[in-house]
Amino acid sequence: MRTPIFSFLIVTLFFSVTASAQDSTLSSPFGIRVAASVSTKEVPLNRVLKFTVQVDWFGDLNRYEISEVENPVVRNFSIQSNASSSRSEQVGGQSKAIRSYEFELLPQELGMGYVEGLIVKYIDKVSGEGKHLITNRLEVKVIDPIPEPSSKVWLLWWIGGGIIIIALVLLSILQQQKKAEEKRRKAAEAAIVPIEEEYQQELKKSITLDSPDLDIKNAYSVISRIFRKYLAEKFNFGATNAITEEIINILNQNEVSESLINNTEEILNTCDVVKFSGGEGDKAGLERVYTLVEDFLSANLKSSDGNSEDIKKK
Repeated sequence: MRTPIFSFLIVTLFFSVTASAQDSTLSSPFGIRVAASVSTKEVPLNRVLKFTVQVDWFGDLNRYEISEVENPVVRNFSIQSNASSSRSEQVGGQSKAIRSYEFELLPQELGMGYVEGLIVKYIDKVSGEGKHLITNRLEVKVIDPIPEPSSKVWLLWWIGGGIIIIALVLLSILQQQKKAEEKRRKAAEAAIVPIEEEYQQELKKSITLDSPDLDIKNAYSVISRIFRKYLAEKFNFGATNAITEEIINILNQNEVSESLINNTEEILNTCDVVKFSGGEGDKAGLERVYTLVEDFLSANLKSSDGNSEDIKKK
């Protein structure tokens, strides 16, 4: 004759098996629950699948004693590692005990893989009876492997992409530098004022021929000083203290045209005569010297701009 306890165990086992065929979350009539899950339904051949079993119940945290959970039976997988943990938490004002079991499964080949139902045994300390629940059979598809992060193919892609990015950055920098250099060059060209223009302006500021206060003798001296200063800078020699003959020789060495050399000789001799004779000089002679200096500066200015014949001898 069957005892009530034996009949109860048969009913419990039937309930467990029936439930495991329908759902991966199983509950006993006494409140303990077992849930099984996998981390994904499709796993690449070179990746690990996580299989988790969680046992939990509400109420007295010490009511049930969970027996050691054995490794699941797997097909097309191998068990790489396993771990377990226990904790408790408050849910809706009730205490909940949680036991977790994690398994890392390594796929073996392409195709379907299975994790068979796992038996979780426990003892109800209130009744002293041993019971168990069985999880669902879970299926997972093993698919083609994915490239490893350290794969040479990926490394080549990364290197190639990095080279392209660096090249684009360098090209952009070079273009910006080229534009900046061109801008500086144009600004420098615009800022450069020929020395002939500088001395033309100095001549006009220093001497006003139609001024009633014009000091003719001093004007000769000023013209000589400005002209000598220009020659010294233009032809890079000490023209300010040189005698007329030395200046003429320097101009000949620089192949200055004969007409400009003659004008230079006339300008310097005229100014020297006024300076050393003790006379005042005349305004007509001053105007003549002033004009000759202007012509010399203008001829050199046009020559540097390429708008007239070269001042040098042909």
